[in-house]
Amino acid sequence: MGSRRYLGLSISPRQLCAVSLNCRRGALRLQAGRVLPLKGGVLSCSAVTPNVLDMPRFAANLKEVLAPFAAGEDRVALSLPDAGGKTLVMELPVGVKTKAEGIDLIRFELKKKLPLKIKDLHLDCQLLERTQEGGSRFLVSLISHAVLTQYEELVAQAGFFPAQVGFHLLDTWSYYRPRLASLPEVGLLSVVGDCLGLQFYRRGSPLFYRATRIDESHFSLSQEISLSLPKALESGVSPKQCLLHLHTDWADPQGALEAVAGVYGGQVELLKPELDRMSPVSLNLPSGETFSLVGAIGAAGRLL
Repeated sequence: MGSRRYLGLSISPRQLCAVSLNCRRGALRLQAGRVLPLKGGVLSCSAVTPNVLDMPRFAANLKEVLAPFAAGEDRVALSLPDAGGKTLVMELPVGVKTKAEGIDLIRFELKKKLPLKIKDLHLDCQLLERTQEGGSRFLVSLISHAVLTQYEELVAQAGFFPAQVGFHLLDTWSYYRPRLASLPEVGLLSVVGDCLGLQFYRRGSPLFYRATRIDESHFSLSQEISLSLPKALESGVSPKQCLLHLHTDWADPQGALEAVAGVYGGQVELLKPELDRMSPVSLNLPSGETFSLVGAIGAAGRLL
């Protein structure tokens, strides 16, 4: 059992990131990791229409990045771009007894607020807590059936089975959770390429979640944080009490840190993946690529 491989694949318009994990004596070990750049025009993120524009090339790229270390394992966990769907923290005024009941109520609440008909969306949810007022708080993920089906079919065409599907930002949190979840309040800001994701947690439960795309500049980064903070404050986030951790693959992480610290109003610290803690051998990857593997590792961990 300890030799079984757990494959994770993070997908973005600019690259595919694949990892192979195993579990020995209860500890996850990173066996291999690879980053494969994608050519322009292969993939474009959309929450409404299928994302892959060049399907034959994409399927070939999937096989190229996964096959070298699959070793007969075909189950893979996918980490999709957040721009391909939507994730939100949502509160209902009533309590629910089952997940199915929660999904029905969420569908009813969202049906007039989304760009697609609710029947065209795959919806999943996690009950976070029952509020003191008798309501329910959920973490909700949505993705178009058309978007999801295309990814699943192309992964199958490459010879693999998409056993789990999630989004980048939550998979990034999954990777760092062992380090951060013990803090009473914590924020995680992920800035990878032009994708920004901001999450806040209290006692391990999400308070706020936002994912968007930005220009790769310090000005755009600080502007987006300034726009996001009022909504975060409404959710109960207090910057003075909540340490914000920055995960970024930008070439100037210190500059990104200073841009965020200038508008956040609280302490900001840089995160390092520290993949050497998980890997018995060096992966010989550039620094920026080690940051890119984090989402794929978080996804692979969902297979255990």
